[in-house]
Amino acid sequence: MVNIRWRCHRRGWTDHCTLEQYAGCIGAEIKLQLRVKFENRRNFKGVVTAVENDEVVLTQDDEQITLPFELIEKANVVSHF
Repeated sequence: MVNIRWRCHRRGWTDHCTLEQYAGCIGAEIKLQLRVKFENRRNFKGVVTAVENDEVVLTQDDEQITLPFELIEKANVVSHF
């Protein structure tokens, strides 16, 4: 599992990833944790399908979940070996 922020640091990016950097993960499966509950959940896992209007869109079990970017605390790209 690769931490998206770790990837940002390794590439010399800022402390917190930007929406553009999440857009670079479109098509990748990620696990993310929110600062506060959103729809009664803090943890989400799914494929990043879009980044738009300050929101990250995940697809999880054929359902699209739109998460506000400002609520994301941390995220990891899921590695498949």
